[in-house]
Amino acid sequence: MFTVDKRLLVDLAESAALYGRWNDANDLFEEACSGTASSEVRIAYGICLAGQEKFHQAICQFCHVLDSTDLRAKAIVMHNLACIYRELDEPELARRFQQLAISFAGDCGSEELLGVANDAYLTGNDGLASSLMVMIDTKLSSAEESDLDHLATRAVIDRADARESLFRLFAVYRQRPRHDVRRRGIDLMNLAMLFAILGRVGSQKRCLERAISRFTGCTGGYSLRRIRECLRNLRENG
Repeated sequence: MFTVDKRLLVDLAESAALYGRWNDANDLFEEACSGTASSEVRIAYGICLAGQEKFHQAICQFCHVLDSTDLRAKAIVMHNLACIYRELDEPELARRFQQLAISFAGDCGSEELLGVANDAYLTGNDGLASSLMVMIDTKLSSAEESDLDHLATRAVIDRADARESLFRLFAVYRQRPRHDVRRRGIDLMNLAMLFAILGRVGSQKRCLERAISRFTGCTGGYSLRRIRECLRNLRENG
């Protein structure tokens, strides 16, 4: 459990991160982690670092939790490690960590299923990915409204009709809060992929160029390198 002081520091850190004040957020989390930090503090800091694409540092924070006896905390860590390895284009590691997350959690909610659907998509198993999205739709319709990440994933996985997926993903992008610059950047990268499928190279380039500004604002070094490499290849081949 958080102490009162730690709870306040974490709340302030998460508020700073929400609005892209990364240095303030990191300083507050470092203070919260001083001395003996709980699993909750480590997980919150790890998620913040992953949002900045400081993946190695995020993994270090998550690894502190692995010695815990709290299975729920371990499940959260495994799920977040799976998310990181998807970002790093390591689908096999992502799949293994997602399976561990489910085994530790003892259940499989919509968020866990979304992770498995992403793993299926990344390994080229589009049929399984689509089937899992149907299961997620059923869970969400009976319990809660679909969130933007779910809608964005569905648009990308259901890309057989790229034009329809494009409209759906653009609607998600427009609904994203402006301060959520990293997810807006990811949406733009996926929009670029859909424009590429449709053969609209000019629109693909414009989405990638706009994505650069989003990731520059959130210190997304890994994604910036990927986007710039993609743009360079487009310019060399176009």
